[in-house]
Amino acid sequence: MQDQYNHPLESTHSFNEVINKWFKNNKITFISSIPKVVGDFSEKEKLFEKNNHGDIVDKFNTEFEMIVDHKISEGGLFTIIGKKIIK
Repeated sequence: MQDQYNHPLESTHSFNEVINKWFKNNKITFISSIPKVVGDFSEKEKLFEKNNHGDIVDKFNTEFEMIVDHKISEGGLFTIIGKKIIK
């Protein structure tokens, strides 16, 4: 009951927060995301090849589409893939 309705461990984050803050602060390079920020995702997509992470407007538009898209029943769930920069 608690897990289904109260979601005590859920939190809200944005593409911008993850890419521009978390990744930058931890020296992680953006590789790709699901959904894509720029362009459409296809079944032939190569998830581990570097993609464009877009600008703040692209990120906002992607998040807005996730909110209003009725095909997504669980809300704005997204995945971002990055690569740690080691020097």
